[in-house]
Amino acid sequence: MTVLRVAAGRAHACALMVDRTVRCWGHGAHGQLGVGALPLTMGNPKPLRIGSLSVPTTVVGLSDVVQIACGGEHSCALRTNGTVACWGSNLHGELGDGTTSSRVSPVFVQGLDRATQIALGDTRSCARLADGTVRCWGSGALVPQAVPEVTSATSVAVGASHACVVESGAVRCWGENGDGQLGDGTTETRELPTRVSGLSDVVQLALGDHHSCARLEDGTVRCWGCGEWGQVGDGAKVSRLVPRAVNGLVGAIDLAARNELTAASRHDGVVLMWGRVPFGALRDELGRSVPHDYVAVPSPLGDYPNIVEVALGHAFGCARSIHGDMRCFGDNDFGQHGNGTFVTPAF
Repeated sequence: MTVLRVAAGRAHACALMVDRTVRCWGHGAHGQLGVGALPLTMGNPKPLRIGSLSVPTTVVGLSDVVQIACGGEHSCALRTNGTVACWGSNLHGELGDGTTSSRVSPVFVQGLDRATQIALGDTRSCARLADGTVRCWGSGALVPQAVPEVTSATSVAVGASHACVVESGAVRCWGENGDGQLGDGTTETRELPTRVSGLSDVVQLALGDHHSCARLEDGTVRCWGCGEWGQVGDGAKVSRLVPRAVNGLVGAIDLAARNELTAASRHDGVVLMWGRVPFGALRDELGRSVPHDYVAVPSPLGDYPNIVEVALGHAFGCARSIHGDMRCFGDNDFGQHGNGTFVTPAF
């Protein structure tokens, strides 16, 4: 069946299907697959695989979905009526149901009925509403809370400990800022949304653990924050307090980030990655395997053509093609590839 969207969490992934249902696979010990209670062993020989599924399985009781998102160990879905349902780990209130009880099947987020976009971090969730305001929950907040001073957001993104919105093409961020991930030229933590320096015409955001990236209308990408592993993409391994252009990247149509890694899908169907790469899937300009565990400039993902969307998890990722099929790469110890095995292929 055709895949419309794909999302990845720490060690699980979910796909939005053409019939508007959701299927999830991978690590599910915290209920993040949303398929109900799983047997303790599931036939998996390794104790660490308890609750894991290696084939995409339909999330129970969920229909009319228009967007999906995965956090660290939780997942959420936006429905056509503007409500949001979440499932999985709820230790920090990231499901937004007013409790800290984890759920093996979807529960509705309290008080949300006009959501138009959702974004998840490891332990935090946010939703953009039809009126341009943003509500966030998790990280100790058990129900959605309004983000102060945000009234005209067109996009929202969440990192490990910071978040950002697009408003009229400009970007404002808030949260922790020890590596400059807020992009305001300082390393000061901000409780209120603060303008990112020198950015305009932004159409999409992607946030990693301690870095941030923005895709512009012209198909170029700017990144800022922690650059220890090259995840800023400007050719250096240093942090940047304000946005820097990603070297040589034009024609970007989609953007993703997770941990210390960033990825972009280009208009010609090629996926480019930069930062800390925990799998040997990248190639240089001559098609040779990249031998390092990091790259500081965009490098192609080998043998994945016609890609229009990429989702990044921890040490794995999934790519969706223009034809609606999907392939995953990297670690598969919990069945993250969704191909019926727990074997990580060699690149």
